[in-house]
Amino acid sequence: MKLLRIISILVLAIIGTAQAQNTITIFADCDYRGNADELKPGRYYLNSTRVGERNVSSVRVPRGMKAVLYSGPDVGSGEKLRLTEDLSCLKNAGWNDRAVTLLVEYDGTDNNNNNDNNNKSNGNMNNNNNNYNNNYNNNNNNNSSGSIAVFSDCEYKGRKSTLYTGRIDYNQLGVGEDAISSLRIPSGITVTVYEGTGFRGNNKTFTHDVSCLLSDFNDKISSIIISDNNGNNNNNYNNNNNNNGYNNGNNNNDNNNDNSAVTVYGDSWFKGERAEYGPGSYDLYNNNLSGNITSFSLKSGYVIIVYDRENFKGNSRTFDVSSTSLSSAGWNDKIRSFIVRRK
Repeated sequence: MKLLRIISILVLAIIGTAQAQNTITIFADCDYRGNADELKPGRYYLNSTRVGERNVSSVRVPRGMKAVLYSGPDVGSGEKLRLTEDLSCLKNAGWNDRAVTLLVEYDGTDNNNNNDNNNKSNGNMNNNNNNYNNNYNNNNNNNSSGSIAVFSDCEYKGRKSTLYTGRIDYNQLGVGEDAISSLRIPSGITVTVYEGTGFRGNNKTFTHDVSCLLSDFNDKISSIIISDNNGNNNNNYNNNNNNNGYNNGNNNNDNNNDNSAVTVYGDSWFKGERAEYGPGSYDLYNNNLSGNITSFSLKSGYVIIVYDRENFKGNSRTFDVSSTSLSSAGWNDKIRSFIVRRK
């Protein structure tokens, strides 16, 4: 009997741990203090959570989860900050008390098999008609939703990711680079796939479903451009024009934003590998340019705040002019995250 009790306790502990991994926690104060709320995968208006809008100061994100904070009134609008790990103080990322809406999802997947998104109704946007998790539940859907679905296996099987209109580079593909084998493309959507990162190399355009890519592109796609001919290009949280890490800045909801406010380079004098970024917060944790930036070109009216550690931690410095070589500033090959914003 005693053994059975021990086994029961262990089972409950395991279940509790597993459940805990399915939520992120937001806090009103830094260092995980103040009012808090645990949130399951879904879309949230923060003014309907226990913490409130423009009041989030720290976030706990367990392994395998992802939290995307937005400064706009709807998920996908305004600037955004993407987190896949704990951040003890959003001040470090220039995001303290800025978040208005929030997207919680499983990192690296489309959550297609996780139908617990409707469990939280208070402030959760998942019950509206635009629930992106259901965009492709009907394989015969001919209505364009401004997004496509990509799959790791032929015949629309394997891992799945939903990608929205815009420019999606290798580290935003969801299922992984060189891993796409089939695509669901609604009517009115044009998809151009590229063999190289940064929208370079061999490319091919599709306007309809592809049940199995031919050998020329099967498991070879590294970047994608998605265009919606029906005009559904709003509320796009993947929309960008860069080779960025996981934190993407403003999308097309702000027509005044410049997706090339700063261009970073791997070599001095604006040479070598390059990537363009608009206003926003960028962590380069899985980017080739992480710790390899030597120069950058900054457009007038913008500043760039650089950090020598991932997730906007460590030493930082603000630049308001271009730099032909970061060596003179002591920052050569040190930048691992940065923030671009208007002056």
